[in-house]
Amino acid sequence: MAAGAVYGLEGALGDLEEVARGISSGTSDRELAFLEDQVATAAAQVQQSELQISDIEERILSLKTAGLNVTTCNRFSNFSKPKPKVL
Repeated sequence: MAAGAVYGLEGALGDLEEVARGISSGTSDRELAFLEDQVATAAAQVQQSELQISDIEERILSLKTAGLNVTTCNRFSNFSKPKPKVL
């Protein structure tokens, strides 16, 4: 679940980067603040998801070290990158 979340959030960050490239001097401070909030929120969500993935990987390693046979699921590796959304 966390891997899919990271993937989706990375796509959202890409969308926000595209919007940021289109910002001109005519963009209002309110619009800039809104975009900054969106970027900060997405970055925090990516970081949280990465921490969750790291925790899961550590748990799997602990289980394997304890002698349990653990196989991982790679169901998120076959997703294609979503098309950027135009805002």
